[in-house]
Amino acid sequence: MKFVCERCHTKYSIADEKVRGKVLKVRCKTCENIITVREGASNVDAPRGQLQIVGFDKPRQLQKDGGSTFTAPDGVNATPPPPGTRVVQGAVEKSNVRAVIEMTRMIEITRSYTEIGAILQQQGDQRRNALQQLAQAPGPSS
Repeated sequence: MKFVCERCHTKYSIADEKVRGKVLKVRCKTCENIITVREGASNVDAPRGQLQIVGFDKPRQLQKDGGSTFTAPDGVNATPPPPGTRVVQGAVEKSNVRAVIEMTRMIEITRSYTEIGAILQQQGDQRRNALQQLAQAPGPSS
């Protein structure tokens, strides 16, 4: 029989014969939590919940609840998913970022920024040179 510590999620296994007809108390080796083990009460492979796919009528009003979870405040309603939506076990969603294109754009922007900085520097130098030349210009003769 397999079981898991509810506190630290360490997985354990014990022979079914040792549990049959008994209630065992086992101390977790990791966190020292007391785990109650009963025949037929394995919680390792038990369902954790049910997956539901929905859309939202006002997705911009969803509130961040964690690293990748959101909650829907009052007034934001769940809508049925678009037709053809499916879940594939073990699949990983592709990124919506095209890395090569985005890196190319970033390089172009960096080059443009550098060029603009050089133009501004040249204009500043020209202004400074013009002021120096005006300061050195001979005054009117008397």
